[in-house]
Order: sequence, then C-alpha cells, then structure tokens
Amino acid sequence: MMKYLKNDRGDFGVLFTACFVLVMVILLVMLMTWVSAEVTCLCIRNTVKNELTNVSIRISEDTYRAMREGNLTEYYRTLTDDAAYRSDLESLVKTKIASAMPLVTDTYKLDNIALTFAENGDNIEYILTCDVEYYVSLFGDNRTVREESIELSGRHNLKAY
Repeated sequence: MMKYLKNDRGDFGVLFTACFVLVMVILLVMLMTWVSAEVTCLCIRNTVKNELTNVSIRISEDTYRAMREGNLTEYYRTLTDDAAYRSDLESLVKTKIASAMPLVTDTYKLDNIALTFAENGDNIEYILTCDVEYYVSLFGDNRTVREESIELSGRHNLKAY
C-alpha cells in the first residue's frame, strides 16, 4: 500500500480513482441538494395553493350571502375598498399557512405573504404571493441555494349571478 502512495513506479491509478470518487460524491451531494430544494418548494407551493382555495371558498360564501341580500355590488365595493376586510382575509391566509406548515425552519423561510384583489372584467381576481428562500448550512453559515417568488391567482365570477 505504501508503494502506491509513494508512487515509486509512476503509477497514478490510486490518485485518479480517489479523485474520481471524490468528484462523484460532490456531484451526488449537489444533485441531492437540488432535489431537496425542488421537493421543498413544491410542498410549499401546494400548501399555499390549498390556502388560496380556502380563501376562494370564503369569498364565494360571502358572495352568495350578498346575493341573497340583493347587495352584490356593495360586497364587491367592500372587497375592493375595505382595508379591514382585506386584511382579515390576508390574516386568515397567513394563520392557515402557519398552521399547515412552519414558516421558518432550518432549511427554508417563507415570508412576504400577501393577498391582493383586482377587477378583471366581470371577475374578481385574487392573487396570493409569497417568497421562499431555501438555504443550506455550510460551516455554520446559511447559504441560499434557491430563492423563489410564488404567485398563485384565482378568479370568482360576479356577473353570472
């Protein structure tokens, strides 16, 4: 074994094999880190998508209630002009996402959760946005591997009622 390490005969088989194995391990670690980031971002996106569905259900319930009262245009005005109602919907989304999954862990951070509304013809369009930062701890420092801004939108028809 020492003969190979001293390289008396000019052979480079052990050094080449060691470098090849080291490169393969590094590539495997990089691949696994990328796969882990993709899976985590996908799980976060699915959770946010579920919460957007819950907001859609809440808006639909409020719309049907306003229809029964014959006050649909007033509900639309409340949705677009009343900051308290919109902040109530946004806080509902934030608490539901926080109850479904932690917002900050040792591998990712989810922040800047926002819910906005816009009129799109005869539809109410609601857009849920958030930022995801996936990081890896290297030598005691967190290094960002991936940053992604998630934007999901939904529509609720008003004029068909």
